Amino acid sequence: MKKTLLILITTYTIIANVYCQENFLPIDSLYMKSIEMFYNNAQKSKDDIWQGMNLSPVCLYRVNGPAFLYNHPNPPKSFSKISEKLYVGSQNEVQLLGGTQVDLNEILTAIVDYGLDHYSTTDEVFAELFHEMHHVYQRNEITTIAPDNPAILLNYPEDYKNDAIKLFEQTLLHKMCFTKNKDDFRNIPECLNFLGHD
Repeated sequence: MKKTLLILITTYTIIANVYCQENFLPIDSLYMKSIEMFYNNAQKSKDDIWQGMNLSPVCLYRVNGPAFLYNHPNPPKSFSKISEKLYVGSQNEVQLLGGTQVDLNEILTAIVDYGLDHYSTTDEVFAELFHEMHHVYQRNEITTIAPDNPAILLNYPEDYKNDAIKLFEQTLLHKMCFTKNKDDFRNIPECLNFLGHD
C-alpha cells in the first residue's frame, strides 16, 4: 500500500511539474492508467485480428492538455518518463490533432484525442486507437497500399448507415482486443449479413 501510494505521489508530482500551466483533469488520469493495459491486451490479441501485425507506438492526448506516449523508441526530449514505456508531454508542444497516424520524432505513431465529446466510453477511444495502429502497420509494412487520397474524403457519404457500420467496427475491434476466447468472433460473417453486407 505504501509503495503504491509513493508511486502515485511521484507520478503526480512529475505530471504537476510538466503541466504547471495546463489543466490536468481526472479523465487524464484515467487514460494514463489504462494505456498500458490496452497495449498489453492488443499485443496478446493482434495476431487473431490481423495475422503478423506489428504494433506501433501510440499517443493518447487531450487538446490543451497532456499527451501520453507509449512504447515509443524516441520520445521528444521535453516528454517526461512516467514508467518503463510511458512518457507524458504537452499536446500543444507536439501539435497533435485528430485520430490518425503522425511522424513523431521520425517514428510513425498512432494518435487519438480522448477529450472529444463524441466518445462516451474508454472502449470507444481504445477501439479507434487500435484502428489507427493498424493503419500504421499498413503504412510501415504493406508496400502495395497507396497513400490516401484526401479528395475522396470530401465526397464521402455521411449518413446514419455509415456511422452505424463505423460504430459496429469499433465495437468489434474493442471486443477483439479484450476477449480471452477467439471463438467469440467466428460469427462475424453473420453479423455483417445482419448489417446488409456480403
